[in-house]
Amino acid sequence: FPVTIQAGKELGIEPFASIQGVNIVLGKPVMSANLQAGLIKKSGKYNYKMIEHNEQVCKLEFYEKWGDTWQVLGSSEFTIKEAQQAGLAHKDNWKKHAKNMLFARAMSNGASGTALMYSSQVLTMNLMILI
Repeated sequence: FPVTIQAGKELGIEPFASIQGVNIVLGKPVMSANLQAGLIKKSGKYNYKMIEHNEQVCKLEFYEKWGDTWQVLGSSEFTIKEAQQAGLAHKDNWKKHAKNMLFARAMSNGASGTALMYSSQVLTMNLMILI
C-alpha cells in the first residue's frame, strides 16, 4: 500500500482513494477506470456521459468546459467483440462482469488520449491542476 498511497499523493488523491484506485502494473502506478471517471467528474473542467452501456458495448462521450458551455471532445467505445479479438472475453472477470469491464476499457481508452487529451499524463496533469 505505501507505493499506491505515495503515487496517489503525488496526483493529489487521498490515501483511501489511492488504495482503491491506484494499481501497480509492471512496476508502474496505473489509475483504475473508476478513479479516472471520478477525477474527470470532480475536475469541473471535464465530464463524460454514457451514451450506451450494456453487456455488448460501452460508449462514452467526453466533454470539456469552455466558459459556460460544454464542448464535445470525442467519444470512446469498447465492445465485447473487441474484447474477444483481444483475447479478454474468456477471462473470468469478463464472463462475470462484462458490463463493468467494457466501461473500464471505454473509460481508460477515452481518458488516455483518444477522446480527451494527447496522453494520460496530460490528463493527469490537468486534473492535478484543477483539483
